[in-house]
Amino acid sequence: MPKYTITWDFDGTILPNMPFDSEQSLLRYRMSQRPPAQRVAWILPPSAGKDRDAKGPNRCGWNRVRSTRFGKPNQPEQPFGLLKKGCAQAIIYADQRERFRKTFKRVYVRLLKGTPASTLDEVSRDLAQKISTADRNSLRHLKNIGYDMIVLSCGTADLSERILEVAGLRDCFRLIEGNHFRFSNNRITGMNFDIPDPDDKLAFVKNLNLSPDRTIVVGDGYTDLPLLNWSSIPVMIDRSGQKKKRFTSHHFYFISSIPEIINIIEANITQR
Repeated sequence: MPKYTITWDFDGTILPNMPFDSEQSLLRYRMSQRPPAQRVAWILPPSAGKDRDAKGPNRCGWNRVRSTRFGKPNQPEQPFGLLKKGCAQAIIYADQRERFRKTFKRVYVRLLKGTPASTLDEVSRDLAQKISTADRNSLRHLKNIGYDMIVLSCGTADLSERILEVAGLRDCFRLIEGNHFRFSNNRITGMNFDIPDPDDKLAFVKNLNLSPDRTIVVGDGYTDLPLLNWSSIPVMIDRSGQKKKRFTSHHFYFISSIPEIINIIEANITQR
């Protein structure tokens, strides 16, 4: 039997949104962070005791200083101020409603500049728990019976890779592609937009010389439409039950969970 490739979207497909996707969750995590607690220390400068007219602690030459920790000065992660929080809430709201997609990415990257790479690890550990045991078992089953699988996302590949690694699924996929953060000194400085638009997914697949007759596409929304319309076996995950009505004019297979895809794939391949 000819080899089949399964192309997966990530957010909303492998990772349930419920109600926020990985990029929105990263922004919300940054919004929730608070300034590091300050501690008060008293230091005795070299001129201690010389200012005999001083009152209070300085009478003995002591200076009151604040620091986030004693010892060497540190550079803690700065929390979002009110303006940044308001901006983040606005673009999350718009992104959930599939509006201003390009604006979202530009503002998303700007808001996250300076964020340590370790923050992505923390968010990924939490998000990986959203992938159910049944979904993990189904993905591993498909890999074990010989399907070549790749992830193509218009989202942040740094998050997709980390989440799949934590979930124990990284080895199920030959490729995980999307948009990657740029880092300097282990902090976000920008982003490389490798797959910013839905049509870029289709172009990527064509560059891999994949055939629509041998490629199963699994997605959940508008960023997957070019690929879904191209594939001979297009599968849309509809966990809410609302997307079947929205995309009724498309000849897609609709499923509510990943395990259901196995029967659809096997039935279609048996018929060929």
